[in-house]
Amino acid sequence: MARRGLLLVAIALLVTLATTQAQAAYVDDMQILLTQGVWYHGANQTFYPSDFSGMNPKAGIIEGLISTADSPNWNYRFAGTVEVTPSTLMPPDQSTGGVAQGQFTGNVDLTIIGDLWSEADPGNLIVDNGTLLEAHMTDPSWILSETPPSQSYNVLRGSATFVPQGGALTTGAGAENVTIGSFVLGYWLNMCTPAVVDFGTTNYSVLQPQIQINAIPEPATLTLLGLGAMLAGLRRRR
Repeated sequence: MARRGLLLVAIALLVTLATTQAQAAYVDDMQILLTQGVWYHGANQTFYPSDFSGMNPKAGIIEGLISTADSPNWNYRFAGTVEVTPSTLMPPDQSTGGVAQGQFTGNVDLTIIGDLWSEADPGNLIVDNGTLLEAHMTDPSWILSETPPSQSYNVLRGSATFVPQGGALTTGAGAENVTIGSFVLGYWLNMCTPAVVDFGTTNYSVLQPQIQINAIPEPATLTLLGLGAMLAGLRRRR
């Protein structure tokens, strides 16, 4: 009887959590292709996106894609701008043998402003020229390195953890309630010019900058998985 009671409680919790999660379209992945510009500013040894003049501290979004946990496809799109507050190189520069690597200060802010729409209904904007996301980096520092370590590639990569602070995707966008939780943001900076050597006083422009955002599973999702495993175990033991 005790096992049956536990089984019924587990089923009730699964139904409750599943119903709660079904009320929101949780962001699983975001992929952002950005406009060309300067990302590493050698004069003050800082990292942030800007235009080629280095004066406009943001990058335009060429293509923004979102997939949610309930779909394997890119089911939302967005356009606008991405701004990341400056991150400063922490000495010493860890580059060696012509392969660039540096540790940068964390606790920076990310802001995405623009339009959001559904792939199924592109003519109807869910967010019209609004703040899509404001997030804060929780890591005190992060690493930016040349990957793979070859001059011929000129690719810089790095990642850090962010927590949403505001914007439509934090509170739930539109009737679909498109929502994002904590995530890992990855930089993929392709075709750097000039050839990346170290993080000295040279400016590095990026011809194909990309950002990849991967959601960190929410506690409710982990609970669902745990309850599902427990329920399966109880059924096997009956």
